[in-house]
Amino acid sequence: FVNRVWGWHMGRSIVDTPSDFGVRTVEPIHIDLLNWLAASFIESGWSSKSLHRLIALSKTYQQSSALRQDGHDIDSENVLWQRFPKVRLDFESLRDTLLAVSGNLDRTMGGIPVDITEASTNRRTVYAYIDRQDMPGIFRTFDHPSPEASSPGRFETMVPQQALFLMNSPFTIEQARSLAERISQYSENEERIRQLYRMVYQRDPTAIEIEDGMEFVRNSKTLTALGGAPFDVAEISDEEISEDPVESLDEWGLYAQALLLSNELMFVD
Repeated sequence: FVNRVWGWHMGRSIVDTPSDFGVRTVEPIHIDLLNWLAASFIESGWSSKSLHRLIALSKTYQQSSALRQDGHDIDSENVLWQRFPKVRLDFESLRDTLLAVSGNLDRTMGGIPVDITEASTNRRTVYAYIDRQDMPGIFRTFDHPSPEASSPGRFETMVPQQALFLMNSPFTIEQARSLAERISQYSENEERIRQLYRMVYQRDPTAIEIEDGMEFVRNSKTLTALGGAPFDVAEISDEEISEDPVESLDEWGLYAQALLLSNELMFVD
């Protein structure tokens, strides 16, 4: 259990095979850490809250993922945890993140499952309805394990369909439009860009990022004025498209979507 909790926080478990601790695999490198965490978990009265706190307050968890040359020279594979590993968000976290930064996340606790293939659904992904006999394609695209069998972990792939979903799906377009509406109250373009960065990345943009954003908005606005379509819906599966046509995004919607598609938002570091 502590091995899995460590993996949920750190993006990689102490033992890569959660169901086999060295019987048919290589013995864990950090077996002392694993045993100490397990003993601490028992001594706390089997408190998962105490275990989460113990990991989250550790220096290992609080490290930056920035590459350190001295650490890289000694431990290029980061097996000794000399830095925090960059972790890509899983599908559930990714979808909830998009809803949260756009201001659309429904934080209501409990309730019946919902169909998240509908672009208008804003419940947390944990409440998604899954048909075991006919799992929605979006789950398969983002490496969700088969619900018909027990799975000790989730494989991670990088395929074009994932990027296409974030670029073309009605769900993503709706979140980009909502995010753009959140900064419509600001009249100055520079302030709009600054607010977007604060909402999406929880930081202020650099001078270069502000300049790039201004240029992006100008080019997108010019393209729209000349009659070019700033956004065309690509051909994706029927279950990912709502019955209503998706309207084109304006220049600020396109810029908001560009920020939503960035690695800075999609990775925990």
